[in-house]
Amino acid sequence: MISVTDTGEGIDSETSSHMFEPFFTTKGQREGAGLGLAAVYGMVEQHGGFLRVSSEPGEGAQFDVCLPRLPHVPDQAEIGLPESLGIGGSETILVVEDESGVLKLIAETLRVYGYTVLSTTDSAEALEMAKRRRQRVDLLLTDIVMPKIDGRRLAQAWKTRHPHLKVLYISGYAKDAQVGDLLSGLENQVLQKPFSGATLAQKVREALDDNAE
Repeated sequence: MISVTDTGEGIDSETSSHMFEPFFTTKGQREGAGLGLAAVYGMVEQHGGFLRVSSEPGEGAQFDVCLPRLPHVPDQAEIGLPESLGIGGSETILVVEDESGVLKLIAETLRVYGYTVLSTTDSAEALEMAKRRRQRVDLLLTDIVMPKIDGRRLAQAWKTRHPHLKVLYISGYAKDAQVGDLLSGLENQVLQKPFSGATLAQKVREALDDNAE
């Protein structure tokens, strides 16, 4: 269990009942997307864990991240080196991810693997890039759920102008119905959060090498 405690204003029961829902936020219109806690919830749930929240108005809050124990912890010899360590490329990739920290990590990882990376946290800006971009972009790596334009609509707009483009979607939500609808029929084109750098490199290479239309 990992516990995070603060001494802030606390959380009322009405807010607590909604705070893990995608796009729910108590911040202003341009101050928060309402995706952070929903992403954390999805990641913890995927690992067989759960979140526990204890808070009262004026009393601060405590978040407990509870995860199952591993029955066996492998040593370094058992782990070995990831097969994808040597996989990379020189193609150009556009990364669209509204969480700036995640975007930076993805972009830096892909550059280590040799790729040229364009990036933005703004899906509307990414849509404008599709209209004015003349140089080749080989892969669009986009979050599926974003506040302005979802990843599927963004990919459709890009492919209308750049038919050769390959697409790989990022998702951090395990069971949300809205996300399930967006990903319908795209199961082989999804990179599920959380993921390692090696997994990212492997999925990107597979997407670029996929000859399916």
